[in-house]
Amino acid sequence: SDEEVENYYDENSDLFTSYGVEKSDKPNVNVRHILIEPEADEDGEVSDEAWEDAKAEAERVLEEWKDGDATEDSFGELANQYSADTGSNTTGGLYEDVAPGQMVTEFNDWIFDDARQPGDTDIVKTTYGYHIMYYVSATENYYWRTTAESELRYQDYNNILSDITAKYTTVPTDKLDIPTPDAFKTIQQ
Repeated sequence: SDEEVENYYDENSDLFTSYGVEKSDKPNVNVRHILIEPEADEDGEVSDEAWEDAKAEAERVLEEWKDGDATEDSFGELANQYSADTGSNTTGGLYEDVAPGQMVTEFNDWIFDDARQPGDTDIVKTTYGYHIMYYVSATENYYWRTTAESELRYQDYNNILSDITAKYTTVPTDKLDIPTPDAFKTIQQ
């Protein structure tokens, strides 16, 4: 039950937090984004001018979306076309069931803002570049709850398996004076 899962999390909160699973009242979310990376020079350095160019490109792409259909689907098409994020640039920039703290700070802060509504868009700067954001929706999942429930179910499974094993395990054959076959001796004969 929900109560059992919450109690289990609370009783083991130190263990869960040591793994980075914090109890949060914020549900996971679905979000789309388009990453525009600043170009690095041959030494891997990114100049202020490269950052400015990336910002200008992000603004241009956002305007292209606004001037078009301005729908979630059209945003996804632009993500497939422009995003440098190889983790989502073939899925319309979609990240599903994102948990609090899963993304970099600025990205995380934007998607988990209490005022966020489906269809909200903006540009967010992170160390990776400029993200053109599209907030899809909150889910009904909470990462801490999903993790605690999975762990509780795993423990229940192990307890049931142990009980069954103990109930149906017989005496080892060596205690019954049954000779153990010896393939090596059989071949020599």
